[in-house]
Amino acid sequence: MMLIETLGKGGAKALAAGILTIGGWFAGAGLAQAVPAFAMQTGQPCSSCHVGGFGPQLTQFGREFKMNGYTMRTVGQWDVAPVSMMAVASYIRTQRDQDSPPAPHYSTNDNLTLDQASFFLAGGFGQHFGAFVQATYDGVGRAFSWDNLDLRAVTTTSLFGSNAVLGVSLNNSPTVTDPWNTLPAWGYPYTDSGVAPGPAASPQIAGGFAQNVIGLNGYMWWNGAVYSERGFYWSPDASFLNAMGVPPGETNQINGAAPYVRVAYQGNAGDHNFEVGAFGFFSD
Repeated sequence: MMLIETLGKGGAKALAAGILTIGGWFAGAGLAQAVPAFAMQTGQPCSSCHVGGFGPQLTQFGREFKMNGYTMRTVGQWDVAPVSMMAVASYIRTQRDQDSPPAPHYSTNDNLTLDQASFFLAGGFGQHFGAFVQATYDGVGRAFSWDNLDLRAVTTTSLFGSNAVLGVSLNNSPTVTDPWNTLPAWGYPYTDSGVAPGPAASPQIAGGFAQNVIGLNGYMWWNGAVYSERGFYWSPDASFLNAMGVPPGETNQINGAAPYVRVAYQGNAGDHNFEVGAFGFFSD
């Protein structure tokens, strides 16, 4: 993906154009349809899961696929390898030079950079286990680290006479588990550049704990309408974070365990559906 931006004096984006998606698969024989490997596993185009054919917001089918632990498939377990790649590059020009270079090796204006290159292990393994694992090379910081992690175990049952999906997720970022993909881990502006000026303040849940915590969440999806998720997040020790490519001194720390909660109701209205919900993360 190539992001070309010009920014005015106030920092507001005035133009975003020239999007180029670069994807690769290690998939064996067959026509690659989309990135990530989920498209090949399900035999569906990107637009089946993602609104507008691109991410990250999910359609109703995409939400079902995620809540069922990425296990839906139309091909054999090893007919395709669950591996994908993604690259994001950008050229940033601001109307006025930045006060100082945004990072070492860059200028105060007209910066062309590889923002990130990511590698994914993404797919279902049998009927009850699935994974979305991302490792990323940061082209601005020039370092590798782990990125989004979502390991799931799921089962189905009947509850109060209706179908229910019960699942557990081991993950490393609050809100990365969200089935609507509209919360901070997947929210607007979707992608940006580390050399572009941006706001200095944001809620802690908007990336403040991403990739520097470990969470264990349980969730239920009942009757295709009611979603409930509860979990806790902990801060790993410094040696673990170092091994994952995350400098411990640059992370937010949690004292004890931080609860996370998400509730939502999904309704249908003709050919459309809607969701009303809330979420909370309580860190100390």
